[in-house]
Amino acid sequence: MPDLFTHQSAIFASHFEGDVKATEKLIIPDGLSVTQRLAIYKNNTFITLTEALSKTYPVIQKLVGSDFFDYAAREFIQKSPPLPGPLSEYGSGFADFLDGFEAAKSIPYLGDVARLEWAMNVSYHAENIPPINAQDLSQIPEDIFGSACLILHPSYQTATSEYPVFDIWQYNQPDGETVEINFNTGSNILIIRPDERVNIHSVNIEFIKFLRLLESGKNIEQACALTEAIAPEFDCVRAVVELLSIGIFSEFQLNDRIIPQNKYHNEGNNHADNN
Repeated sequence: MPDLFTHQSAIFASHFEGDVKATEKLIIPDGLSVTQRLAIYKNNTFITLTEALSKTYPVIQKLVGSDFFDYAAREFIQKSPPLPGPLSEYGSGFADFLDGFEAAKSIPYLGDVARLEWAMNVSYHAENIPPINAQDLSQIPEDIFGSACLILHPSYQTATSEYPVFDIWQYNQPDGETVEINFNTGSNILIIRPDERVNIHSVNIEFIKFLRLLESGKNIEQACALTEAIAPEFDCVRAVVELLSIGIFSEFQLNDRIIPQNKYHNEGNNHADNN
């Protein structure tokens, strides 16, 4: 008798590769032909995956309507079968699919809205870690403050677009305000989940460049200098304060030693005294 993996592989091949030969000996028709029974299985699979996509991309569904969304989802699912794992991890390629989806060409910003929603999904499922705050950083001696490296929170994500996707997303929320959207403006968005809720923030592009420098391993002084070199108006101190206020950092590093939230006061001072 074929094992479970053989059954699953055969069903997968019938759903996404059109190969029903391997399933003919595995399925008992019981009043229906093998083809009819496989069609039922496939339909149920696609319904489940479409529902998963609708939970990840509610604004996309609202923008295009349920019927069009179901059609687009089915086309995507057929081209992008799921990998093993939770349904929350399915759909990472939906934005790229929408970019090239001929039926959605009249809505050029659709892919970027999907990228924002996927970033929010990733942020939501990231590891739960409390962020550090200004009080935590105040424990660093002033003479070595610039040499500290700020570690980004696991839920940190960014989204950039030439379209106003931040305003589009806000407008399509259940409590969204009716505002005039200027389609001649772009968006630079930070996504973060410092607690139970995912928050999104519209920021200047310099903030994102600064964060990417920190993400690459640059310390505060280096990241500030490099950002100010390309954007002289960038206020590094103000940026750090604002980023701390939204919970963008989870810890900081001094002399190759990572200090989590509320640990520096107990451990960091001894470390600093020894250097």
